[in-house]
Amino acid sequence: MWKSPQRQLIKEFCILAGIAESQDLILKTGTLSCQDIPVSLLPGSNDTSLAIYVQLGQPDPSQITTIYRRLLELNLLITHTQGEHFAVDPDSGAAVYGFELANPTAEQLWRNIQRATN
Repeated sequence: MWKSPQRQLIKEFCILAGIAESQDLILKTGTLSCQDIPVSLLPGSNDTSLAIYVQLGQPDPSQITTIYRRLLELNLLITHTQGEHFAVDPDSGAAVYGFELANPTAEQLWRNIQRATN
């Protein structure tokens, strides 16, 4: 599943983020938590990229149509060449923000995850 450059990136990321003890678990499950927000990491479209998915949470049932309509509107405005998108997790029903980083450093990965979870 993980290519050597991706493994190295995750190792460096875990050290930088102060979660070095979680490296094996992250490589096994592809999941971590940043500020109590679930984040999933998956191999990207090449050996040095990562796909990142940030859970935005469950919408209030009474607002689901409005929220998902707005997510679709925002999705239309995102520049898809950078791989950013909004989606719905089919298992949980939660809104998800996804993006891919090509050839990131551990610091760039950490900054992007922090940005996406704030």
